[in-house]
Amino acid sequence: MITDGVTEAHNPEQHLYGMERLLTYCATITDVLGADGAEAICRGLYADVKRFVQTADPSDDITIMAIRFAGPIA
Repeated sequence: MITDGVTEAHNPEQHLYGMERLLTYCATITDVLGADGAEAICRGLYADVKRFVQTADPSDDITIMAIRFAGPIA
């Protein structure tokens, strides 16, 4: 789950991070079944957004949340 601050983050040239870039990032996620998988997804996406934004001032809040289910599989 993310807030619109992720897709609406912009770089110094005022280009938005956008849904397409988000989906491209999500397509690169592999091997997240371990205990830290949900946290790794969040940290990785945040790092990608920060690389994209570079030195631009924040324009909105950024919230990223992933949930890892650790219960039995029925």
